Amino acid sequence: MRFLLLGPCGSGKTCFATCLSGEPFDTAMLPTIGVEFHKAHIPSFGEFRMWDLSGDPRFRTITNSYIHTTTHDMLLLFTRDDTVDEALRLLGTYRTLGGQRAAILVFTKAPCRTKCTNPKGIPNDISLPSMSVDLRRETKETVLAKLLPLLPKPPQVPQVPQVPQVPQVPPVPLTESTWTCCTPI
Repeated sequence: MRFLLLGPCGSGKTCFATCLSGEPFDTAMLPTIGVEFHKAHIPSFGEFRMWDLSGDPRFRTITNSYIHTTTHDMLLLFTRDDTVDEALRLLGTYRTLGGQRAAILVFTKAPCRTKCTNPKGIPNDISLPSMSVDLRRETKETVLAKLLPLLPKPPQVPQVPQVPQVPQVPPVPLTESTWTCCTPI
C-alpha cells in the first residue's frame, strides 16, 4: 500500500513513518527537506511505501509536484491542535491538484508546547476517518492497531481451483505379443 504523508511542518509525519519502520522515537528529528521515502513491512498488509512530504512552505512547489504525480493509494493528513487550519488548507490544495484518494486524518500530540488535548476546530463538513497517536510513547504495534482498522481491506487474491489428479495408469510394456496389428516383414 502506498501512502502520501501530508501536513504542516512539525506535525509528526516523519516520526510516524519511522515508527512504522520499527525505529524508536527520536527527539532530535530534523524537519524534512523536500521529500523522504520510507518503507515498512506490515505482516497483514505487505509493504507500506510512504512519501513523506515536507510541511515547510519553502518546499511547497516540490510538495505540490508530488501530490500531482505520485501514484498512491491513500493520503494521511497530519495535524496537531495548533495546526488544524493549515492541515485543512493542505487538504484543499491536495483536492485542487487532483488528489482524490481516500484520506485519514492523523492527530499527533505536540511536544507539549500546547495542550495535549483532543483537536478542536474541525468543520462539520469535513468527514474523514481519524486517529490520534502520541509517537513519543507508542510502539509500531500500537500505531498499527489504530491505523489498520481505518484502511480499506487489501484485495483478496482469488483462489485457483485445484485440478483433480488423474490416476496414473502404469505403462504396458511392449512385447512382440502386444503387436497384433502388424506383422514383421
